[in-house]
Amino acid sequence: MLRAMLEKASGRTYDSLVREMVIDPLGLRDTRLQFDVNPQLPVLKTREESDFRDSTYWNPSFVFWAAMTSNICDLGRFNRAFGAGSLLAPDMKGEVTAPLNVGLGGSTPQGYFGLGTLVYPPWIVQRAAYWGCTRRLLTI
Repeated sequence: MLRAMLEKASGRTYDSLVREMVIDPLGLRDTRLQFDVNPQLPVLKTREESDFRDSTYWNPSFVFWAAMTSNICDLGRFNRAFGAGSLLAPDMKGEVTAPLNVGLGGSTPQGYFGLGTLVYPPWIVQRAAYWGCTRRLLTI
């Protein structure tokens, strides 16, 4: 839905917006939007549950449509930018970790959902059961 709204509002394709606003400014040379079933090579095994499985032909879009694929170097570059809020206007940086939903459901000051990320102060956290990855960022 977000993709459709962005395309309607901008008159441009989602992939061109992501490239112009995220991929190119951060110099992410090995990152791409994953709209198809062709994995970005090389692909190895991934940890799922308690064992390693061949993930060569998995399509990440079954978990999250319009997923991005990347390598560890680009992920590090993106993590630094995300944690620092370097792609956001200064008045928007605090919105990512604002405790707006504290008190709703299971959200507490010690753990809540920010704007697109989990927050466990002082950590900004993203968990993904898919591909067995977790990334943690220090709040800057």
